[in-house]
Amino acid sequence: MLTEKNIDGFQNELEISRYLNGKKIRQLNPNFLDLITELYGNLDPELRIHTKIDYTKKKFDMIIEIDKKIKRISIKKEFVILCT
Repeated sequence: MLTEKNIDGFQNELEISRYLNGKKIRQLNPNFLDLITELYGNLDPELRIHTKIDYTKKKFDMIIEIDKKIKRISIKKEFVILCT
């Protein structure tokens, strides 16, 4: 998961979405826990994450929703940009 060096941006979006979607915060590996904490602050570890890819290709690539709070992010090959 997310270890292949030649992955493109679209594959990266899918891999990240698949990894996060449906997981509880306590189940995240440290890198994704850091990302979620950066986006949302400290959250209850039992909260579940829901993701959706935006195929209309606005400024954001993915929607992450936790506890009815929505963040829109843009995923590049090597980093993530918060859009909202």
